[in-house]
Amino acid sequence: MAGRELSRDAVYQLGRAIGSEAYEQGMQSVIVGRDGRESSEGLMEALCRGLVESGRDVVRIGQVPTPVFYFASRFLGSNAGVMVSAGHSGAECNGLKVVIGEAPLGGEALLRLGRQIERGDTLQGNGLMQEQSLIQDYLGKVGRGHSPGAPHESSGRFRQRRCRPGGAGAVQAARLRGG
Repeated sequence: MAGRELSRDAVYQLGRAIGSEAYEQGMQSVIVGRDGRESSEGLMEALCRGLVESGRDVVRIGQVPTPVFYFASRFLGSNAGVMVSAGHSGAECNGLKVVIGEAPLGGEALLRLGRQIERGDTLQGNGLMQEQSLIQDYLGKVGRGHSPGAPHESSGRFRQRRCRPGGAGAVQAARLRGG
């Protein structure tokens, strides 16, 4: 639950560890997006602070559907990114989708981040932060028949996903319709 199990301090620490892991894999910039949950904005702020303080450059893409987050990583040439979202879980939940390299992190890689935090073994630096909107770029790719959805974990291929009503996809669709 956001605010209890997933506090801003915990997300800050994760940002430091994720930034350190990105550095170890030769990555300087990290793409960061969020969904529309009430807790996502504060968690994203803490995450970005941790990433920047690990020396990584952060490109904030704001509130976007998850497929736009995956698209942004490829489009901007970064193989590192974090989406603050709990997917289709309830509004009281939140989480992080972490991508370093070709596939989302899971299992042992996430445990390794936890051990890094416990040891205090994270980098200290001073990265840069910028904001960028990629909705129009994403829609341009989709309109030309590309399918820039989430990478399939085992193959790196893309698959398209639908967003839930009230999610970031619904918000972006309303903006595009002028609502």
